[in-house]
Amino acid sequence: INGDNAILKCGKYINKLEKYFNSLKLEKNTIFDIPFTTMNIAKINGGSAINIVPDKVELFYDFRTISPKQNDKILKFITNLSRKYNCKSEILNNVLPKVNVNKKNISFIKNIIGEDPKGMNYVTEGNFLNKNNIMILGPGPVTAHQKNEYISIISYENTIEIYKKLIEFYCN
Repeated sequence: INGDNAILKCGKYINKLEKYFNSLKLEKNTIFDIPFTTMNIAKINGGSAINIVPDKVELFYDFRTISPKQNDKILKFITNLSRKYNCKSEILNNVLPKVNVNKKNISFIKNIIGEDPKGMNYVTEGNFLNKNNIMILGPGPVTAHQKNEYISIISYENTIEIYKKLIEFYCN
């Protein structure tokens, strides 16, 4: 409106978002391979021509949180930040992190694999199930979304043995 450049305002919004994100990184959860929340500024669309002041801009970004409590804090921050910059915000996906705290399950898996199970910072089907005792267990190494994804034959065979032991344990 009257020379109010939406892209410049978006830059200020991003700076505030980055500053907030840097404070979030101080909160740790050692269950995950990346022990802090991550943020990705993924896409910006704005402007129509070089000689026209842009009145609209779209910004797409993503947080991968380490706790539901932190997730709520982020949503509140985004709401307030959007209000401050007089912009609309829309949550496209609100996927909560899942942390299995079932000591029996964790101990059983630890005995089978010989080490503490570790959480991963990615989304699986487990995130969408309304349960907190979920475990995602599969072969590795984790090369998802990389060029030439693969799993090792040894890891695949070990995973089969782990699943056999799990079936025996839970079916007895």
